[in-house]
Amino acid sequence: MTRLRRLAPLWVLALLAAVLAVSSFPAQAATTSITVDGSQGGRTFDGIGAISGGGGNSRLLRDYPAAQQS
Repeated sequence: MTRLRRLAPLWVLALLAAVLAVSSFPAQAATTSITVDGSQGGRTFDGIGAISGGGGNSRLLRDYPAAQQS
């Protein structure tokens, strides 16, 4: 009986911690805004050539002109 009385505050604290952990507010993700404007000039994404389908349909680094390889 004395052991039960000695451990009772620990059980109460553990239960309280569990309730507080479950009822806490979830973290919100940061928002990011990306604007795509096709009328502006700039670089065009041609792919990175990292995925090979096995059928000869991938572009490797050696397939690009020398100016674009660096």
